[in-house]
Amino acid sequence: PWEGKGVEISNDNGTIVCTSTDDERIEYIISGNGTGSLKIYSEKKLKLTLNDLTLSNANGPAINLQGKKRQFVVLSGTNTLTGKGYDTADGEEQAKATIFSEEQIIISGSGSLNITSNGKHGIASDDYVRICNGDIVINATNSSACGDGINCNDGFIMDDGTLSINAYDEGIQSG
Repeated sequence: PWEGKGVEISNDNGTIVCTSTDDERIEYIISGNGTGSLKIYSEKKLKLTLNDLTLSNANGPAINLQGKKRQFVVLSGTNTLTGKGYDTADGEEQAKATIFSEEQIIISGSGSLNITSNGKHGIASDDYVRICNGDIVINATNSSACGDGINCNDGFIMDDGTLSINAYDEGIQSG
């Protein structure tokens, strides 16, 4: 329904790529079961609702948020993400967690999120990570990747909810 209104959606070998340039009121709602990943580019803030989603990517992040503003992730129902974050060369687009955000990531909602990282981190942000509520379980135990449960550059904030982390390296690492 957003075609021609600043939103483009494509499938690049199992990676659903959403690019939004105009409307700051777009909410992406994703649900179901599948393999592959979701990558979102946005010039504005975005809201991504995970609604009973099971998504697995053996070769990279399950969700990769490449926006230029805050990224709001809302949990509804039971959500399970499996991914393989990895380091990238300088200047390349980062992909270092099962859920990666280039900017701030703010997680809320009454649902649950179960994350398994088969490489690097469970959740990572080049800015800060804030958990407002929700039930979150992170397993990032790959010894060859030295993964953290949560890895963020500018801070970690938790207001409410529950968080359980099983990590090879640090539970929460914040620069």
